[in-house]
Amino acid sequence: MNNVVINKTVNSSSHVSPFAAGKAVDGTLTPLSRWLCDAMPCWLQVDLGKNYYIQRWVVKHMGAVGWQSPSYNMIDYSLQGSLDNANFSSLDSVTSNSLSSTDRVFPFAQARYVRVNVTKGLNINKGVASVVGLEVYGTCAVLSALVIKVGKTTIYPNPQFSPTIFSYTASVANSVTAVTVIPTALDGGAAITVNGQPVISGQAQSVNLNVGQNTITMVVTTDGNDQNTYTITVTRASS
Repeated sequence: MNNVVINKTVNSSSHVSPFAAGKAVDGTLTPLSRWLCDAMPCWLQVDLGKNYYIQRWVVKHMGAVGWQSPSYNMIDYSLQGSLDNANFSSLDSVTSNSLSSTDRVFPFAQARYVRVNVTKGLNINKGVASVVGLEVYGTCAVLSALVIKVGKTTIYPNPQFSPTIFSYTASVANSVTAVTVIPTALDGGAAITVNGQPVISGQAQSVNLNVGQNTITMVVTTDGNDQNTYTITVTRASS
């Protein structure tokens, strides 16, 4: 997964000049390249530009660039996500922090907008918040739908399809010599291959089956190097 907030459009509840919100996502880790806010509670928000499935976030505090730690590290803050820039839900939260950097993983969530909401600022001054570096890791190289058919009959994989589950199994009778897979990408600009053959999102691709286990591999690629691989192991029964 890639850092999906770097150099994206940013705003905040407020900032102290010249420490604007964009400095938190410019990839530069220096004492002067940071967001600073002195009106608590406060927030820093990033527009990812499109929907992503995100799973990890990193916050680098002033202690990470030479300031005294833990005095200049934030105490309580959380990550929120939204698809519409109006309704935000909590994805993860940090309380009683003393570390110079926090690196946390949470269950996959879909978001177009992410917001760091700070409720208690620096250990040395709870009324001031500062973020030197914000990183959020995610992917948009995922399938929004995956259909498997034998003729007109739909075969349901195990487990049930989800964009962030990448491995499936299915079983068919011995009389079934081929299945059709229909992968649909979340990102309209994504490239999809099925067993190495390019396919158009939402269109069917036939795959022949041998008796026993058959692995169908689907690779979704977007944004240059954002890539995920899905596999379906289809077992064709013996005669």
